[in-house]
Amino acid sequence: MVSRRNLATIFLMMLTIFFMFQFTQMVKFRNSRFDTNEYATTPTQTAAGQYYASMSDGYVIYIGDSSTSQYKAVEKWCNNTKVYLVNKTSLNAAGQTILEEAEMIFVDGQIDGADDPDKLEVITECNTPVVFVRMPDFDAVKSSRKMRKILGIRKAKGEEIKALGLQFFDGFLIGGEAAYLPQKPEEEKYNDLELTSPWYETGAGTEAYAVGMLDETEYKAEDFPRIIWRNTYNGTYVFAVSTDIINEEFGPGIISSIAYEAKDYYIYPVVNAQNVVLTDFPYVTNENQMEIQRIYSMNSQSLSRDIMWPAILSLATNDKLKLSCFLNPTRAYNQEEKVSKEYLEFYLKQLQEVDGELGKSIHLDEEESLEEDIAASYDFYKCVPRYAYVSAYSDEIPVILNEDELSMHTFICKEGDTEVAYLTENSTCQKITNYADEYTYSKALKNRCLLNAIGYSNTLIDTSKVLNPQGLEDEWQNFSKEVFGNIDTIYCSNDYFDFTATGEADSRIRDYLNVKYDSVYEDGKVYLTVENTDEAYFVFRVHNEAVKSVENGEFKKLEKDTYLIHAYSGNCVISLKEAEEILHYQKPF
Repeated sequence: MVSRRNLATIFLMMLTIFFMFQFTQMVKFRNSRFDTNEYATTPTQTAAGQYYASMSDGYVIYIGDSSTSQYKAVEKWCNNTKVYLVNKTSLNAAGQTILEEAEMIFVDGQIDGADDPDKLEVITECNTPVVFVRMPDFDAVKSSRKMRKILGIRKAKGEEIKALGLQFFDGFLIGGEAAYLPQKPEEEKYNDLELTSPWYETGAGTEAYAVGMLDETEYKAEDFPRIIWRNTYNGTYVFAVSTDIINEEFGPGIISSIAYEAKDYYIYPVVNAQNVVLTDFPYVTNENQMEIQRIYSMNSQSLSRDIMWPAILSLATNDKLKLSCFLNPTRAYNQEEKVSKEYLEFYLKQLQEVDGELGKSIHLDEEESLEEDIAASYDFYKCVPRYAYVSAYSDEIPVILNEDELSMHTFICKEGDTEVAYLTENSTCQKITNYADEYTYSKALKNRCLLNAIGYSNTLIDTSKVLNPQGLEDEWQNFSKEVFGNIDTIYCSNDYFDFTATGEADSRIRDYLNVKYDSVYEDGKVYLTVENTDEAYFVFRVHNEAVKSVENGEFKKLEKDTYLIHAYSGNCVISLKEAEEILHYQKPF
């Protein structure tokens, strides 16, 4: 039996704990700035300051037709890394001097004359790394011993073979080894990569970076067809790619890795931003009521707040994501039912917990301008008058008629020639790169190559599918399983680059587009000069050395020999030391 004194003590303790928690929550909400957007800052960088490379910055040469996907991949890589691109249509068109002073030479093996080993040998005498973005004809390679020697091919086994999968070895693409190979019959639907290539075996002294995977019960690993490899000829690195993987989706990321393998060290600018975007969410009115009631036995507002949001918030918390949610105001202001201030405040408070952001989702009619859409939704956004919306989502890139009347700095779009760009003088465009409910091997490889190239991804969770389901796969219990699985294992499975809100990514994109940089290696130090921006991010890769310190900047180790450098304007000095563990591993081919 509990005495009265003990009962009173227990009661006082419970009362004290209750008031402590209540006081904590009161202080938390009193100090909360949920009605302000921490990313609503005035951009200091504009399109007027975007930097374009010139010949004096260093250049690479592309020998081949400028209309091919291979050329476009090299051109995109040059734009990413601020390197000038010189195009020559034939082997004879490039003079010896310009070849010798180039940083790299890209050769399309399908142009006229590329099957002449004597002409190719002249290029290798320039002591400049050579990359065959497409191979010469198989018959020309097979019939010429010199050609095979230049390319490092021991045996041309077959003109065409279809592999079962594709494997990248550790140390090539950032993120380690990757094998795209179905392990179960039901995984065959994911295997959409182009796996047909000539069957080449490389010789001694070559380094393989990717191979086509065959049935291991029939073939040994050393017999797998080479996809990407490096040879040394006349003291020059010669890289070869045997399948059509140098394209606009994969090419820039793969070329970045080839550039690293061709140099003592390699440093290049990146955005350093991984976004997760939810469109048409949260649901602010009760739409499609009959169907939502039939499936979930509740209305759409309750589905959004009580079922979807807790799961989404848990995903963000566990994976340390910063969510960017884009309301669809057209649904709200066309309804008789108005959204209460308390309802909007609920989501703003929740987003603040994960450093998230609320933006505008714009769906324009054919005859409606962006300004008209924003004007029509004005009353809706007055629910929380202090919150500044600086990001907007649109399926297509909107035509901005009067930019001065808009407060938005960045637009998220499904379309676009490049992943990040200036849309106008003062606004940027962030392209969607991943669809969270879709997964194939090519989509996974595209995401990895994009992170490798510019340190950027933008993953879309299209919740409008749940509000208007077209089948069982769109119902939340099935949709969320697919989305969360893909985000956890593929699209946001690493923390190499920062997870950001779209408003936060906007400032990093501006720095990335505007930065001018140069680097020099001297006495165990890399001297990096940064101009045009107050700060910028770089990937720094070096062979068998480690970063010891960074002056006028910070660094983060991503993996062996690979670092993320946060450099400030001016002179940044990267001091190196010998790697603690140097592994000498020779692949079995």
